[in-house]
Amino acid sequence: MKMILQAVTMAALVGFSAASCPNLCSGHGSCGSHDLCSCYANWQGSDCSLRTCPFGVAWTGPDGHEYSECSNKGSCDRKTGECECFDGYTGEGCSRSTCPEDCSGHGTCEYLSELSGESGWDANKIQGCHCDAGYYGPDCSSRMCLKGDDPLTTVFSKGTQQKDHVQIIKFDTSSTTAGDAFTITFTDLYGAAWTTRPIAAVNDDWTELEGSIKAALESLPNQVVKSVAVTGNGATGNSFDYDVTFLANSGKQNLLVLNTGGCDDNGCQPRLPGLDSPSSISVESESFTGTKEANECSGRGNCDSETGICECTEGFTGEACEQQTVLL
Repeated sequence: MKMILQAVTMAALVGFSAASCPNLCSGHGSCGSHDLCSCYANWQGSDCSLRTCPFGVAWTGPDGHEYSECSNKGSCDRKTGECECFDGYTGEGCSRSTCPEDCSGHGTCEYLSELSGESGWDANKIQGCHCDAGYYGPDCSSRMCLKGDDPLTTVFSKGTQQKDHVQIIKFDTSSTTAGDAFTITFTDLYGAAWTTRPIAAVNDDWTELEGSIKAALESLPNQVVKSVAVTGNGATGNSFDYDVTFLANSGKQNLLVLNTGGCDDNGCQPRLPGLDSPSSISVESESFTGTKEANECSGRGNCDSETGICECTEGFTGEACEQQTVLL
């Protein structure tokens, strides 16, 4: 009987000892010396009942950009282990900023590293809007209006007439192979890029491309290139160059881009082999780049940034207020 009592007493003492840590450490830790819980990873509190929230590089703090719970830009919900981020922050551990108004549906929310190539501590934390063509503003909510040439500035200086913008396409190629072709990418003044259909060699060489280049540019959608004149300057060996004069696009245009490398794999659109061994490729503006303006609403009206429509001043009309209706 005495032996049984001793056994019961010992069991009670063991049970008492095991129960000495608060709440048996909630099943998320082990009870150690001095009746203190040693919590498992991602649990905390005297009884290990509280969750730890994700850590991230701190936005601000006394220790600089050290790892901090919720990145110091949110409060931790100890029941769920999830951060409740402050306004302007999102992501696991509130590790990145939000974009204003989610870019208004007219742009993409991108990291600083994508927008500007930055590589600092915040390069993949700060986000900003990259607006679609035709939109601008920190939240991409404003619309651009059409740009045009001021109808009253037909004379440039000293009686000389305004001149159209000219670019020179130059390339070298060691030889011509059947099927060789290239494309041209034109980026308009509103930020949209347009690529032509393939331009192939004519008569097995590259000396008669005036018509092909002109047709390819003028065939781009939405009449982004309304009218151009293309003039060949002759060939020197395997070197070719062409003047491209923008007859209807006012202002200094973005440089054309020649895509001569081709794309000859499954899924390429368009699929073309490119030029055979191109050794030199360039597009440059003529030294005298043209004097026609590309002003918003031609400088003769105000832009309604909500609609993207020009409100022309009296005496002017047209989509870009580029037409004078009353002689001043």
